[in-house]
Amino acid sequence: MCLSSAEEERKGLYLGLNRRRLGNSVYQVKDQLQISIEHMPVGYILWDKEFCVLEWNYAAERIFGFKKSEVMGKYGPDLIVPKEVRKQVGEVMQALRQGKQASYAEKNLRHNLFLWPNMIR
Repeated sequence: MCLSSAEEERKGLYLGLNRRRLGNSVYQVKDQLQISIEHMPVGYILWDKEFCVLEWNYAAERIFGFKKSEVMGKYGPDLIVPKEVRKQVGEVMQALRQGKQASYAEKNLRHNLFLWPNMIR
């Protein structure tokens, strides 16, 4: 069935409004997720495939003693992993680069015990 030009125009306006509403919803969900990550009680660190810090929440600041502004873009393991276990952690990181799941538990540089579950996709 063909639509008249007026019907096509109404349909176009309707689709445009729905897309705008959807766009706003996506931004709202993104903002809510960001706020949740920033304020969750568990340390959250997001890093790239080279393990440079992309995100660092308030709990990570408390756990590791570095402000977000101090760690952004830096090589994460040097900030939080004691030198004496960096070889073992490096092996975990290599496994992650190969697409495997790996984890490691150790005391960090502030002597807080932490479990380090990770996955790279």
